[in-house]
Amino acid sequence: DDYVMVHDTSVTANGTAQLKKAKVSTIQKVGTTEYSHATKSDPNGPQLGTEDSDGDITTTIDLGGAPFQTLSTDPPAGGVTKDYNFVLTNQPSGNVKTVSIRIVGPSSGTANFTFPSWNWPERSSAPGSIATGKVALLSITDFGGGDIVAAYVVTT
Repeated sequence: DDYVMVHDTSVTANGTAQLKKAKVSTIQKVGTTEYSHATKSDPNGPQLGTEDSDGDITTTIDLGGAPFQTLSTDPPAGGVTKDYNFVLTNQPSGNVKTVSIRIVGPSSGTANFTFPSWNWPERSSAPGSIATGKVALLSITDFGGGDIVAAYVVTT
């Protein structure tokens, strides 16, 4: 808990600038993003739609929801491979929105993914699946007008 004194020229009292005490650890966080525990996870996660006749599940990611969400791909019956089709809702009109999604792999079987035509830096194509026991992080940034950049990394 080291402190420094900061000269704040934007605040004046009686014509003199004010000195303020600040923790060094707070100053070192400049340029980072920090969320309170309450905003780390959307308790509902991405909303899973109903299965269609082929067994595909529509997964709706709410860009207006919590900044960190979780998607569990565990099938209702063990060992069943499920196909997840991703769609977005509450897309921005003038603002940039970013959501990070923790994807938890199934306890058995495989979860297959189908993504829209998003931009995937450092990947030749969108990820196709997640295996048993793996955890992945999917980050989606929507710049508006269908300009979506996504990044995906999975545990080895």
